[in-house]
Amino acid sequence: MHRPTVVIAVLAAVCAAPIAGQSDPGAGRRPELVKPPRQPADTRLRLTLGLGVSVVPWVRYDYQTAVTLNGGRQLAYGGSGAAPGLMVFASPAVVLPGPLRRISVGADLSAGGLYTLSGAVIPAGTQTPFSTSNLQQAIRAEHSFGQGWHPFASPYIEHDIASIRGNKLRLGYQFLAQSGEYTGAFPPNPAGLASAGYDVRMTYRAHLIRFSWTNYLYADDYGRGGRPAERRAGFLRRMGIGAGTHHAIEIFFAIGPIWDL
Repeated sequence: MHRPTVVIAVLAAVCAAPIAGQSDPGAGRRPELVKPPRQPADTRLRLTLGLGVSVVPWVRYDYQTAVTLNGGRQLAYGGSGAAPGLMVFASPAVVLPGPLRRISVGADLSAGGLYTLSGAVIPAGTQTPFSTSNLQQAIRAEHSFGQGWHPFASPYIEHDIASIRGNKLRLGYQFLAQSGEYTGAFPPNPAGLASAGYDVRMTYRAHLIRFSWTNYLYADDYGRGGRPAERRAGFLRRMGIGAGTHHAIEIFFAIGPIWDL
């Protein structure tokens, strides 16, 4: 080997060696694990449709009763009562996208009503020129459970407060308002010789604090790698409870489809 070649090799080795008293900054460190960017969850607009049952164990309602006797004489009475209820509902809702994805807004479109057939429609102790027992019997005979109550919409808004293993725990507000009526005829005296008319109007309104548990199931869940689909569909399960004014308590269960847009 020629002398110039040896000199160049020695100089290269000296330059590559660390200077005395200094250490390699990267020596002894583990290489950092570079993670791929995490796909954000629930960033798209989500539409849901829950189909379910709502049970109202107890709620206070108001009534106004008009009685028309033979000869056209009209009498009016008012009071309040309390009763349980049962409704079936369809609940369309939207979960907002982006920074507002923790907020969902919807409404329960309900049919059914309170069991008020056995409830008084004349305040207790009121003196009347007709038989109140005949009036109550006529209402029970001419109407069935929930028949007199009209379908109604009950809007609500919820906010995610926790997520446990994919289950959304939500806290929100719901407004209940429903009206109903019983109309017909009854014999105003025990002999039943004549007929009188009745028109009973009922209403209740309640503001509820609503707590719910919701679970979303997707057939093509994208937590297994790859990019999320632009659109996908799934299935929801929901249950919850609400409590509020007028001694109202509501327990609800629902299932149905969901769409992420």
